[in-house]
Amino acid sequence: MEHREAVRAIYQTFDGRVSEYELHPYHLLAYHGNWYLLARNMAKAQVETFALSRFRHVEAAGGTFACPDDFAAESYARQAFGITGREKPIKVRLLFEPKLAVYITERQWHAAQEFRIRADGRVEMRLETTGRKELIRWILSWMPDVKVLAPKSLHHRIVEKLRDGLRAQELKKIELDNCTA
Repeated sequence: MEHREAVRAIYQTFDGRVSEYELHPYHLLAYHGNWYLLARNMAKAQVETFALSRFRHVEAAGGTFACPDDFAAESYARQAFGITGREKPIKVRLLFEPKLAVYITERQWHAAQEFRIRADGRVEMRLETTGRKELIRWILSWMPDVKVLAPKSLHHRIVEKLRDGLRAQELKKIELDNCTA
């Protein structure tokens, strides 16, 4: 990074796929006890987040690069929900049940978060963010005590994930029932 050298890397993604990348490494950052690299993926011509622990091999690709003037690691990280960014920002509205009000409002989940306590004790959280994958996982972790108010696309994705999970559980139950019969 210091010398702005392009690299070729063998990298294992979150879902286990192993791929080769040509990267322009821009910035290292620590998040939740792990180190991540913000780098331009040359095949997609966009900045992506890579966990250092998932690199299987890295070598110089030959050549150097200039970091774009419009890249700011702080802005990239601040806009993301969690560690991943790069998507178009979305305006999110969530509604948490009263039993979560204290816990949700006492923590910094995102730099842009805003809370409104409703008369019935429920908490509305608003934020603008990127990084939908981590946001979706986070919302699912609060089920059934959170509702997605906006955007509709996020609401539909959460419903889809819940249905997929229920289907998978039903299939596992059928398999177990067949094994014990």
